[in-house]
This record gives sequence, C-alpha cells and structure tokens, in this order.
Amino acid sequence: MVLAVTFVTAGTFAFGQGYVLSPGDSLVDVTPFNDLNHFTIQQNNISGMPIILSWQQVALNIPSGWTAYLCDNGNCFTGFPQSGTMDTVFAGDYGMLSVAIDPINITGTAFVQYAVWDNASPSQKDTLTWTISANGTAGLAQAENAKPFTVFPSVANTHITLRSGRREPVQYFLLDISGKIVSNGSMQLPETRVSVETLPEGIYFISLLDSNRNRFTERIIVKH
Repeated sequence: MVLAVTFVTAGTFAFGQGYVLSPGDSLVDVTPFNDLNHFTIQQNNISGMPIILSWQQVALNIPSGWTAYLCDNGNCFTGFPQSGTMDTVFAGDYGMLSVAIDPINITGTAFVQYAVWDNASPSQKDTLTWTISANGTAGLAQAENAKPFTVFPSVANTHITLRSGRREPVQYFLLDISGKIVSNGSMQLPETRVSVETLPEGIYFISLLDSNRNRFTERIIVKH
C-alpha cells in the first residue's frame, strides 16, 4: 500500500536566497475523486533582480492508477522528472512547483518531495513536500470533519497519542519519509500511545485504516 492551490503572503526564508516560499515548504491536503487539482508551492522573488531556480526529485510515491504529474512555472510534464530548471523568475514575480493530481476513484495518499534552490546560492536548498490524500471527500474541511482520529503532539520526543471517536477497529501504521513502515498495530479505543523514542529524528507519517478501508494520514516530526 502506498503510502493544494493556496496562496498566502507568509513564507519561509533562508539567508542568501533570493526568494521566499509560499505558503511554506509543505502541503498536506485532500483531493476529491474524479477531479484534477493542482497543489502549488511558490518561490516569490524578493531579490530585486532576475533569478533562476532549479529543482531535483527527492522522493516520490504515487498510488497506482492515479493521474499525477509535475509543473513548474515554465512547463507541465508527463510525470515527475528527476530534475529541471525553471524559466527565469523576474523581480516581483514567482517561480513554482505544482503537483497535479486526479485520483480517479482510488483511495490513497501521494507523497512527493523536491529540492529547489536559487542557482546563485546552490548550497542553500529547500525541500518541498506534498502529502495529498484521496478518500472521496471534496476538500480539507470535509476531511477534517470525517477524520476518525486525532494525533498529538505534532512534534514528539518519546511517544505520540492516537485518539478516536469511533467504536470500530482501526489499524495504524507509522511510516518514515521513504514510505517504510517502522511501527504498526491495532488502535485500542479510545486512546493508544505509540512509542517514537528509538526512532531517528525526522518527518514521519501516521496512517490509520478503518474497517471500510478508508485511510487517513497525518504528518508528525520526531525530535529528541
């Protein structure tokens, strides 16, 4: 089992780069069935001069049967290329990487990561992450209401807690950033504690599978 477009003014910025990220370096969202949607992260040029941005694939996991591909501000591709360079981004304009997804009617979660950098500062790279799920809901608000569980804390040291309001059996899977399952089990209602004490620091995904085979996924960070 394999384990959106929103623009805001806030962003992240590393010294020496000619751009800021908007809405940030990660997108976690849901997408409806039988509908093509683009999930975009911008690189807003704040340098006052033209910049050239390059990108490289870091990780890719797309459920079988989905229609999915990558776009930048110059091209849309037939799939997910390993690397590329965007068209020149002029002062006050923006570059972008956009993941286009139509899950057809297949439940699952896509995980896509690309590094992006200003060619003038190639040592300073940002890793952009998309985690896009499809479970038949029409949008994030609906997905939040449909979630059978909550996960806390989002930044964990020794353990995370899973809490469910449902009365049916729920299986959980804890996956690392490559999609490898590092822990799994059955959730004991209403709460289950999952140890992360021995895991290396980094980004993980906790995925719950209910009795109807609906999968719900949340991102956590392990930091000791």
